[in-house]
Formats: sequence, C-alpha cells, structure tokens
Amino acid sequence: MRPFIPRHFHQAITRNTAGTDFIVSDIHGQYRQLYRELAHCQFRPDRDRLFSTGDLISRGPQSPHCLELLLQPWFCPVLGNHEQLFLLGFSNQTFWDKLIDNGSSWLKAFLHQPQMLLRWQTLISLRMPLALTLSFAHQQIGISHATAPRDWNEVVKGQLSTEDVWRMLWNRSDINTGGKTSIRNIDLTLHGHNPSCKPVYRQNQCWLMSGVGNQSLVVKPIKYYTEHQSQSDFT
Repeated sequence: MRPFIPRHFHQAITRNTAGTDFIVSDIHGQYRQLYRELAHCQFRPDRDRLFSTGDLISRGPQSPHCLELLLQPWFCPVLGNHEQLFLLGFSNQTFWDKLIDNGSSWLKAFLHQPQMLLRWQTLISLRMPLALTLSFAHQQIGISHATAPRDWNEVVKGQLSTEDVWRMLWNRSDINTGGKTSIRNIDLTLHGHNPSCKPVYRQNQCWLMSGVGNQSLVVKPIKYYTEHQSQSDFT
C-alpha cells in the first residue's frame, strides 16, 4: 500500500447562521448537472454552502470546470479517491494512466500543460481535506469520502495510519456490513463513493443518495439526512 499523506487531515466548519447547508455525493465531472441541481434547490451562493463527499473529477467531461469550483468560498468538499490518484500521479504517472483508463480521458489534453496540472494540485491540496467536521444545529457532522474510522477523534487529531487513510478513500464494504458500534465522538458521518438510489444508514454512518440512471446527481439539504437518521426506508 503506497504511503499517502494528505496536506490537511481535517478541517472544522462553523455553523451557518445565515443560510442553508447542502450536500452532494460524488460529482464526477458533471458540472452542468450540478448547476441544474443547485438552481432547482434555489441555492444562494451569498449565504448557502455546498458540501461534497469528493470525487469532483473522473468520468464526466467537465472535470476541469469542477476543479475550478475549488475557488468558490461556498463550496466545501473533502478529498476523494480520484483526487488522491491525481495527486499521486505527480510522483508516478501510472496513477494518471489509471485515471485515464477509468473514464478520465479529459486528462490526456493536460498531460503536457504542467502549469495547469500544478494549479489543480495546489487547489486540491489546499481546499480538499481528508475529512470535515461541521457544526450543524445541535450536532457535529463528519464528512469523508468512503467511510470513517471507529473513533472520529483519530481524524480530528490526524492519528491515522496509511491503511486508515486508504480505507477512508476506497472502502466499499462498510456500506453493506457497517460497524457493530457507532462511530465514537461524532453524531453522524456522511459519505459518498458508493452509488445508491436512496440513503443507506449503518449505525451513525450515512451513505448519501447519488441518484440512478440519468439523474446521477442529487443535491439535498444536510437537514434531510439528519432528520431521517433513525429511518431505514425512503420514498
């Protein structure tokens, strides 16, 4: 397992007292569809915020546009495994080849544009921590890409092994099996990475609704997921 140390393990986000906090699962280069969803939600960039579980890039053709979202102060994403591969590509181009082979054909056009690649490297490193903790109403909400360790304080303190970091970015088993106990020191954690037509709850972990078919992006208020935390069926 290749060592990978994100520039920022964790960022704490204060409560939004002026507007609404929304969240979206993996965007995967679907820039236009994201903005259609935001318009549908009547998103107000001067007071609302949009959180994301990462994977801004990859399959969709507008991946470069999605990376430019990192300049927007209202956009608060965490690192996804596809951004991890992009960062690792600077030390070993086989990681870029892996991205290209898995739908990131857009990247080919930039392999000989080092200034643009370095720009995106900087934006990702500065604006996409491994995890976020959001103060929301009377709760603390954790956000990370694929899953969380059993104690959220390990994230906050940066006490994570290489294996822990890779699990948080790549794990696909927890959505099916979950943990026997809740994640400690956090009220609820929100994740993406796993496609699902409805939210999936395991203890106090939730994998977001990502849509199906042509509707592959779903923007919801974070309140939607906190209010349904105790439910197992969604309509």
